[in-house]
Amino acid sequence: MTDLRTALFLEGVGKSFGDRSILEGVNLRVGSGEIVALLGASGSGKTTILRMVAGLERPDAGEVLVVRTRSVVFQEPRLVQSKRVGQNVLLGLGKERPKRALALEALREVSLESRANDWPATLSGGEAQRVALARALVRKPDLLLLDEPFAALDALTRVRMQQLLVQLLESHHVAALMVTHDVNEAVALTDRILVLKDGRISLEVCIQEGRPRTTADSRLAGLAVDLLAELGVVDHSVKARPDIARANPSASRPLAG
Repeated sequence: MTDLRTALFLEGVGKSFGDRSILEGVNLRVGSGEIVALLGASGSGKTTILRMVAGLERPDAGEVLVVRTRSVVFQEPRLVQSKRVGQNVLLGLGKERPKRALALEALREVSLESRANDWPATLSGGEAQRVALARALVRKPDLLLLDEPFAALDALTRVRMQQLLVQLLESHHVAALMVTHDVNEAVALTDRILVLKDGRISLEVCIQEGRPRTTADSRLAGLAVDLLAELGVVDHSVKARPDIARANPSASRPLAG
């Protein structure tokens, strides 16, 4: 780790699957308490990076340095159906912990304390994902990894979950790396957005606009257009901000509020 203010550091990371090169010399840093979004087309290597940071994959080249305490929230809640909600929150924790009190405290943060004795099958999709968040944060991680955590939720529930996530990350002062396909979600939630393209970070943007924020703001709407252009969703001729750093993430400029 480069210093105590760094939760995650990747340098020159490469990864191939068979003859296909997925990542080539990726450099990435997430500071303590920082929320970073990783955007990219399907198959660009976003989830591969997340899995390497989580310790589920090994790079073929380069270095991955990450804080010891980290948790992962996946697109699916991955709750154990044979265990009650409170038991799910405590999965994987040592037996020496005051379990019930710890579970109730974690569930209280996501407004589900009253559901501690319920079965996962009785929860809605949003409630199940709130339990997954509680389970991730009860471990007091320094880094939270989020793999499309709200993609399966309806639009209204997704907005509520996004707001809850930011509140929890700020109250716990947890760094986060979020993989998402949703440009608006990235703009609304994060401090910095990275676009992964052709195996490298092709664009990086810092956002200083305070939260809550929305792409209804003309400045943020322009940023969303630029990100979509970089992703190949819209034509580059409609780019709205010429000051966005490209190809050299270390030179990124903030989007000032």
